[in-house]
Amino acid sequence: MLTAVQAAALIAAIAFAVLAAAGVYLLVKLARLVSESCSVAAEFRTRSDLLLGRANSAVDRAHEQLARTDAITANMDEVSSNIAELTADVSMLTGAVRVLARSPLGQIAGFSFGVRRAIALRRSGPASARRMGGRAAGHADPARPDPARPDPARPDPARQAVRADARTGPAALPAGRIRTPRRGTRRRAPR
Repeated sequence: MLTAVQAAALIAAIAFAVLAAAGVYLLVKLARLVSESCSVAAEFRTRSDLLLGRANSAVDRAHEQLARTDAITANMDEVSSNIAELTADVSMLTGAVRVLARSPLGQIAGFSFGVRRAIALRRSGPASARRMGGRAAGHADPARPDPARPDPARPDPARQAVRADARTGPAALPAGRIRTPRRGTRRRAPR
């Protein structure tokens, strides 16, 4: 039989074996946790590298766009200065044309253009009017339809609307049926 000391030593040995087995189990679990955390950190590092690469490319594209915008702004400054110069030139030219038109030479040129135009319109041939930039009286260019004369095949929508309004609008009612309120009288409230 076992003595009390031997039983205590046996219990201590079994307890030590159980504790050692639990420690080995915990160490295996801890090793798996560390390996998983290392793989997650490595994956995070690769993803963060990709993300930083994309951010750098976006910053580079923004920098290129800003450089283009600077170039466009410089061109717009040049264009606005050119427009200012052109405006000054046009205003100076307008004054010169105004002076020329009021001078006797300008009046003679206008009179001669009017006479040439009147002669071209009175001639019977459409070629003379076309040379002057207009139409002879009664002769139309077949290549260019006259906008003053509507096409008879196509009805004018504005005229149709006026005709429909005349048939159905307030102007179509007989004068005896239109009731106008008398001035100075009040309407009675319905009872």
